[in-house]
Amino acid sequence: DPWFALTAVGVLGLGIGVNNMLFTVLNAHTLRGLPVREAHRLVFISAFDDRVRDLGASYADFLDWQRRARAVASMSAYVPAPITIAEERFSPGRFDGAFVTANVFQVIGIQPVLGRDFAPGDERPGSPAVAILGTGAWQLRYGADPRVLGQSVLVNGVPATIIGVVPDR
Repeated sequence: DPWFALTAVGVLGLGIGVNNMLFTVLNAHTLRGLPVREAHRLVFISAFDDRVRDLGASYADFLDWQRRARAVASMSAYVPAPITIAEERFSPGRFDGAFVTANVFQVIGIQPVLGRDFAPGDERPGSPAVAILGTGAWQLRYGADPRVLGQSVLVNGVPATIIGVVPDR
C-alpha cells in the first residue's frame, strides 16, 4: 500500500532527524563541554525584563560591574556579530565573530596560535582598531599564510590591523 509506505518513511525520517538533533545537542553541551579551561567557573551575566529574556548590557554597565566586582577573578565582555572582512586583494567575506574586551582570551584561557593577544591599550578610545582571526577564517581567506600579521583590513568598514590568530571553538 503506497500510503502505508509513505507514512512509514515519514515516521522513520522524523525519528532519525529528532535522534540526530538530540545527540548533537547532548554531545555539544554535556559530553564534549565548553572548549575553555575551568568552564565550571564561568558565569554569563545579562540584563532582562518581563518581555525579553536577554537584553545584554551596556559597556558602561560592564565597566561599572567590573570596577565593583569583589567575588570574581576577572570579567570580560563580548557581543557576537556577523563580521565582514574586506581588503584590496579579495572580495569581502562574511564570518561569525564577536567584538570583545581585551582580556577575553585570558579569561577563557586561550593563547593565539600566531601573533599576539589583545593588549589593554587596544580597547582604549582612540586607539587603532585591531583584529584577531579564528583559524578557520585564517585558513579559508588567507591560506594559513603567517604574513597576514600586520595586514590592514576593513572590519565592517572600519580599518583594522590583524594582530593574531586564535584556535576555532
